[in-house]
Amino acid sequence: MSNGTKRKYSYRVHHAYDTQKAQAGARGIHWQFDIDSWVEWWGDDFDLRGRRSLDLVMARHGDEGAYHPDNVYKCTARENHQTKNRIRYSKLK
Repeated sequence: MSNGTKRKYSYRVHHAYDTQKAQAGARGIHWQFDIDSWVEWWGDDFDLRGRRSLDLVMARHGDEGAYHPDNVYKCTARENHQTKNRIRYSKLK
């Protein structure tokens, strides 16, 4: 941005948002957050996000549908992985 125009959020926040949105797209999952709604959704937990087992992730209910404020919840990466495995195994039966 130039000519004194300021970003509403830091580079770090924009980068995290853009990365998560791109990863959803690469997995073929529709993304229905704008940056403002995404930042609001993460709130004070923003710095707890990550990929390690006890870090928080944005999980989808039933591991289906779009990333949308009404279809996501926070859980640890470990919990999300366990939920995905339960869903996959139940579909095999």
